[in-house]
Amino acid sequence: DDTADSDNNFAVSFATADGTTNASEVSHVSLSLSGVDSDASTVSVSIDDDDVSGTSAIVASASKVGSAWVVSDVDLSTLTDSTVTVTATVTDAAGNTDTATDTLTLDTTAPSAPSVASNYRDNVGSVTSDTSTASSTDDTIPVLNLATGLTTSNSAVTLYVDGVVRASSYDNSTGLLTPSAALSEGVHDLTYTVTDAAGNESAQSAALRVTVDTAVPEVVITSTAGAITTSDAGSVTISGTAEAGSTIQLYLVDSAMSGKTATTDVHGQWSVSSVNVAAGGAVTAKATDAAGNESTASSAITYTIDDTADSDNNFAVSFATAD
Repeated sequence: DDTADSDNNFAVSFATADGTTNASEVSHVSLSLSGVDSDASTVSVSIDDDDVSGTSAIVASASKVGSAWVVSDVDLSTLTDSTVTVTATVTDAAGNTDTATDTLTLDTTAPSAPSVASNYRDNVGSVTSDTSTASSTDDTIPVLNLATGLTTSNSAVTLYVDGVVRASSYDNSTGLLTPSAALSEGVHDLTYTVTDAAGNESAQSAALRVTVDTAVPEVVITSTAGAITTSDAGSVTISGTAEAGSTIQLYLVDSAMSGKTATTDVHGQWSVSSVNVAAGGAVTAKATDAAGNESTASSAITYTIDDTADSDNNFAVSFATAD
């Protein structure tokens, strides 16, 4: 017996699907051994990063499980990112040895954290924008505008909402990162990561904070109306309340009054001056909040033009005497 590999088919291979090991896999690499003769007494492996100084080869012994020889959970984290080579050595009972080799790409360096998404697409409601920077939105699926070309073959972009991975799709040509499902009401921090072809994931980007708000605001006119003279009807002040930060639009007989708008203050108060109600009729208000939700019309107040104190022209006075 002058050979440890009688069939000349002894082989070793790294047990990876793509020939690459990333940071999450580097501490538990396994190897497959095949073609080991039945009279083999030991099988060992030596793994080293090619042409890289300052690191020591990693040596491990294979275990025989049934008729198979296996090497499991080898930690390669002391090696440098490069092409690493395993040399497997089989020794038989007669002392003959034979060797086999395989290579693996070691890539444990994650991409840098990507830049924050500076804006998003809001496609819902009366307030829309392809590059919105608004702090709130009525769009439950805000689409992040990212850089184009972030992915190559086998790489990926991952969306996080409040630190939790959310299903999404990234368009490499447009840079759009779209959540697959609606976000819940409330404040959300939207971040994302880039994963390279080896499977190393970057740290999360800085957060784009967006409040999802689909609640319809309410608006109330607190001013009172009634009879008014023609001279006063051209300059009426109408006030009310609504959600803070809302835009108010006044309507006269269901038609928007040009230029008669206001923005509610932090207390939800609003006021519109110099309103011309000389035509008479019902005045209502609608509110659109910062997220773009539009209210229904408020309860109406009605002004009636009255320029005389004697509408029937029959006002009279007389002394109460008999003659």
